[in-house]
Amino acid sequence: MPKPRHRSSGRHARRQPQRYPLPPAQSLLIERISHDGRGIAYWQGKSVFVTGALPGEEVWAHFSSHSARFAEAVAERILLASDRRIEPRCGHFGQCGGCQLQYVSAAEQLSIKQTQVLDQLSRLAAVVPEQVMPALSAHPWGYRQQARLGIWKAEAEPVVLGFRRRQSRELLDIEECPVLAPELAVLLAPLRELLLRWADASLTHLSVAQIGDDCGLTLRHTRSLQPGLVKALRLFAVEHGCQFWLQGSADAYGLTDLDGIAVDPRLYYTLPDFSCRFAVHPSDFMQINGAVNEQMVKQAIDWLAPQPHEQLLDLFCGLGNFTLPLARFAGGVIGVEATTAMVSRGEENAVLNGLEKVQFRAADLTRASVQSLLPHGETIDAMLLDPPRSGAREVCAQMSQLNPQRLLYVSCNPATLARDAGLLLDQGYHLQQLGILDMFPHTSHVETMALFVRQKRK
Repeated sequence: MPKPRHRSSGRHARRQPQRYPLPPAQSLLIERISHDGRGIAYWQGKSVFVTGALPGEEVWAHFSSHSARFAEAVAERILLASDRRIEPRCGHFGQCGGCQLQYVSAAEQLSIKQTQVLDQLSRLAAVVPEQVMPALSAHPWGYRQQARLGIWKAEAEPVVLGFRRRQSRELLDIEECPVLAPELAVLLAPLRELLLRWADASLTHLSVAQIGDDCGLTLRHTRSLQPGLVKALRLFAVEHGCQFWLQGSADAYGLTDLDGIAVDPRLYYTLPDFSCRFAVHPSDFMQINGAVNEQMVKQAIDWLAPQPHEQLLDLFCGLGNFTLPLARFAGGVIGVEATTAMVSRGEENAVLNGLEKVQFRAADLTRASVQSLLPHGETIDAMLLDPPRSGAREVCAQMSQLNPQRLLYVSCNPATLARDAGLLLDQGYHLQQLGILDMFPHTSHVETMALFVRQKRK
C-alpha cells in the first residue's frame, strides 16, 4: 500500500505566490509609450503600464493589477493633457474593447506604432533595418469589412448586441461603430430592433461582412428558430439587400439558408492591379481592411520582385491573397497552409483566375520540415511569410535549408517579428526594408512588412 503524501514543511516546500495589494488611485506622470500603446509611468521603482495615457501627460489612474515586477493601471482623468491628444470619435470609446487609440490622431498612431516596431527589433534582436519605408494607410474610419457581434438575452431583460467590454468578457451594447464599413454600420439599429422583438437565449453571435459588393450576415443559434424570427430575417434581407445564413452547430462551415437547406456560400473581392478575383466563404479568414490590403499586396510584389524564371514559396498563405498575385509574375508558386479548408479555397481561387503555375499544400508549419514542402530537388528563389501572432520561429530556424535569396515577412506582432528576425540574421540575412501597414486604425494592433535579403558570402 503506498504511503500517503504529506505536505512538506522543509526547504523543498512549494512557495505560495506573494500577494501584492492594489495601490490606491493616484497621480502618475507618463514618461514613454509601451509596445502595445499604453503609457508607461514609474512608481516605487516599478514600471506602471497605463491604459489611455500618452507620454508627457499627468493622469489620475486606478491600479488594476500589481506584481513583483510591474503594475497596470487605467487613466480615469487627464490632469495635464498632451498636445497630441484628440477627442475620441466613438461614444463607446473607453468602454468598448475594440479600439484603444482613438484619443490620438491617425498620423500619430502610425508614428507610435513605427516606434514600437523599431524598438522591439533593436531591443529584442539588435536588428536595425537598412531602410524604413513610408507607412501604408487609407481612410481611418469605416474600414472594417468584417465583424463578429455578440448577442446576449437574459430573461426579462432587453437584448444586448455588441462587442466585449474593455478587459472583460461582458458584452457592451453597441449603438454605433465608426470603424465598421458604412454598409454594416447602418445595419446596427435595424438589427437591434429586430432582435428586441425576437431574440431569446438561443441566439449567441451575429457575424457581418461587406466584401466587395456582397453583404452577408451569419446568425449563430443553439436551437431551432421561431417561425416569426425566420420571417423577420427574410424581410430584413430583402429590405437591406443582404444575404442571411444560419449556423446551428459549432462547425463554422456548416451553414444553412433560412429554409434550413445546407449551403456553401461565397462572397467575392478583387485585387484589380493583378486581375485577381477571390471567392471567400463567410467563415474564412481574410484581411478586414480591403483598401490597405490592396496596397499591401502591391507593395509585397514590388519588394519581392518575382521573376518569370523564379520559384516562390508562400507560407501561411490562407486563401491565396498573396499567392495568386505572385503567380502572375513568377515561374511557379507553392502556397502552404495548415487547414485543408484554406487549401481547398486556394485551389478554388486558382481555377477561378485561370492560374496554372500555382500549387497549394496542407502542412502544419510548426512541425513540418521545410524541405518536405518542396518537390524533390526543387529550389526556392524567394519566399513570403504571413504567420499568425505566434510568428514563424520553426520555419525561420530552418531557413538555411531553403536558402531563398529574398524573404518577405508580413507580421502582426512586433515581438515575434523581432524574435524571428534574430533567427534570420543568424543564418546570413539582413533586414533591407521595413514598413508599417495601417491595417487596424485606432487599435493597438501593428502590421509590419519586412524584406530580408541573403548577404553575399565573402
